[in-house]
Amino acid sequence: MFRSGADAFLSGRLDNPGAEACAQRVLPRLGRCEPDLTLDLTGVDYVGGAGLRVLLALDGRAHAVGQRLRIIASPAVRNAAALAGVPGLARLFGG
Repeated sequence: MFRSGADAFLSGRLDNPGAEACAQRVLPRLGRCEPDLTLDLTGVDYVGGAGLRVLLALDGRAHAVGQRLRIIASPAVRNAAALAGVPGLARLFGG
């Protein structure tokens, strides 16, 4: 467990390299956390399109293994999701 009771804590940028690092760090945890997989993104200060895509892909993978993805979002994550108009992403924000 990481801070905030999260299964993974990420900080910095969720741009192309950051999104790839996020996926590499989080994918091995899928199926190993019950019942939710919680990502603490309070340390993320920038989210690009690649970051939003990886969060949505992780949500899909979590559902495939019977989990629910929960995101503790920073203002940058919330703003990026709102500006992009990504349907369903806001429902992942649990904290």
